[in-house]
Amino acid sequence: MNFSLGDRLIDPPVLLAPLAGITDLPFRSLVSRFGAGLVVSEMIASGEFLTARPGTREKAELGAGIENTSVQLAGRAPEPMAETARHVAGMGAKVIDINMGCPAKKVTGGWSGSALMREPDHALRLIEAVVEAVDLPVTLKTRLGWDGDCLNAAHIAKRAEEAGVRMIVIHGRTRCQFYKGAADWAAIREVVEAVSIPVVANGDIVDATSARAALKASGAAGVMVGRGGAGRALEAGSDRRRALRNTGTRRADRKGVLSNGRRALRGNAFVLRQGARRSCFAQAPGLVHGSRRSHGGAAQTRSDHPRAGRDAAPAGRGAVLRSEGRRMSTNTELLTQLWSSLPVPAVLLDAEERIADMNPAAEGFMNNSAKWLVGQPIWDRLAVDAPIEESLARAREHGTPLFVNDVDVGTGNRPPLVCNLQLAPVQNYPGWFIMLISPRELAGRMTQSHSVKSAAKSAIGMAEMLAHEIKNPLAGITGAAQLLSMNLTKDDLELTDLIVAETRRIVKLLEQVEQFGNLSAPERKPVNLHDVLDRARRSTQLGAGAHMKFIEDYDPSLPLAYGDPDQLLQVVLNLLKNAAEAADPKEGGTIRLHTFFEHSFRMRRPDGSTQKLPLQIEVIDDGPGLPEDIKGDVFDPFVSGRENGTGLGLALVSKIISDHDGWISVESVPGRTVFRISLPRAPREIEENR
Repeated sequence: MNFSLGDRLIDPPVLLAPLAGITDLPFRSLVSRFGAGLVVSEMIASGEFLTARPGTREKAELGAGIENTSVQLAGRAPEPMAETARHVAGMGAKVIDINMGCPAKKVTGGWSGSALMREPDHALRLIEAVVEAVDLPVTLKTRLGWDGDCLNAAHIAKRAEEAGVRMIVIHGRTRCQFYKGAADWAAIREVVEAVSIPVVANGDIVDATSARAALKASGAAGVMVGRGGAGRALEAGSDRRRALRNTGTRRADRKGVLSNGRRALRGNAFVLRQGARRSCFAQAPGLVHGSRRSHGGAAQTRSDHPRAGRDAAPAGRGAVLRSEGRRMSTNTELLTQLWSSLPVPAVLLDAEERIADMNPAAEGFMNNSAKWLVGQPIWDRLAVDAPIEESLARAREHGTPLFVNDVDVGTGNRPPLVCNLQLAPVQNYPGWFIMLISPRELAGRMTQSHSVKSAAKSAIGMAEMLAHEIKNPLAGITGAAQLLSMNLTKDDLELTDLIVAETRRIVKLLEQVEQFGNLSAPERKPVNLHDVLDRARRSTQLGAGAHMKFIEDYDPSLPLAYGDPDQLLQVVLNLLKNAAEAADPKEGGTIRLHTFFEHSFRMRRPDGSTQKLPLQIEVIDDGPGLPEDIKGDVFDPFVSGRENGTGLGLALVSKIISDHDGWISVESVPGRTVFRISLPRAPREIEENR
């Protein structure tokens, strides 16, 4: 029993499902060795891959390294999905799988995963884009439908086959069932009968009996084992042996599909053993590997990069140094936390000026993962507009620190930033330096929240004064002009109409200023940022942005934010309107909405405590950019780059974000302006109770 997938024979037809935090390289390698026909990588978000979020590219690299591995991609927009598929194919992937089955709220909230089943036309555009982008077999993993009223798996499967999909995996539940109740294997038969390509059954397949029952009920060409196998290797194995023995299966057949599935699931025990080995290995003298957790809860680890060379002292994620026969006598866990908690990018350099390690903030600054950068010469990856190499050589010779202020620092993938560099020698490690990179933007941010609130208070006082001193007389002027108009000729009415129009314009301006007087705190609750962005996009497309092209580049796993949805909508609407009005009204332009998770971003409060701001929104446009003379003051009241602009919109935006304990910044050059909003995550206890 087997089937073909492109030029590959899937034999036996027992597949390992993608499991976040479980189906990493060691697990997949062992499962493959035990005989699984196909194993699938952890889900890779296309937006995270293209923005080089730390840890994401490694999943694709590792997945492409095994002959029978399928790399699973998730996303909402066709263009980023197609681009990611091309990158993964170039890295050696053999099969590309599209995720349309994940039911998790943080995925469906970004209109990815099983949420795509609610929009079949959009889902098909995404599928077609991926199929056209690569010459590899493309497969699809989905569910029976969104809910009991939307059972459209057969319809989508038929259209997916027409688009070029080579295999479909169906989980026998709807999205709204999540993992409750029993999987309906019989319902999968409708999909099997609707298409001519292989269909694989998934859901509640935990032993030989359930696998055989699923195949019989569904008529599927194979089975995919997921959660049912985790941690139950021995029990599942004994069940399969009993099932084969009791059914009278020929001895030769006992090495077939179900037996291989038993051996594949045995890898779960290996994962548990590997975890113990890693814990022991972390305490071994000479080398310590730190670890951290992603926002999804999966542990991430990194061993030394081969590019570091044989003579370079390797360093782990926790920034623990190793030299021949020596090690730092420092508490590993504390050092790991300190290293990861540094609010500025920090890079560890060895004696040959190669990257030995970097903290998460540095990964974000250099827009690449530590695993990829470790071992590379620092000055090949970082461009500094100053003769720093000579100065560093002198500092290394004398063992003294080096400070370089107000220099342009670039990484090649974005405009240079004005930064301060601080380099200090590492004690007892000759030639080693630690480099701290402090962007001036970051330094300016430290006072932004305070200045915004101070500016708001000033505007409030001015608004109250204007309201008292001007609005009442304006009402009298308007009334007098209207009375005069009753006895004037048609030619003279033009003057009174002008008086009324101008006074109303001034009143409207004063009302805009008075918005700063609303001191009520935002009504904060868990918010799906993608819902806010979608509402703002649709509203803008019907108005000021009708001539613009919008690109949605969302992180489907983005957790819920903690804020006032109406106020956040007002913020995004203002940014989109500004971007649309800055573009050429005839030729239009492009606005890209980008979300991602930045676990290292923190803001220091006035009381010395820190606030984590991991949720990031970027509004990116290709307009002319901000004028140089106002770029640094764009969030101040009455500062505007547009003719007849009030200069209040961005000041109000900054005030709202500040009231949310968040952050907003801007980077602008001709052809690219990026407004970036950083917000706190909803408390876990509130998020879990939703």
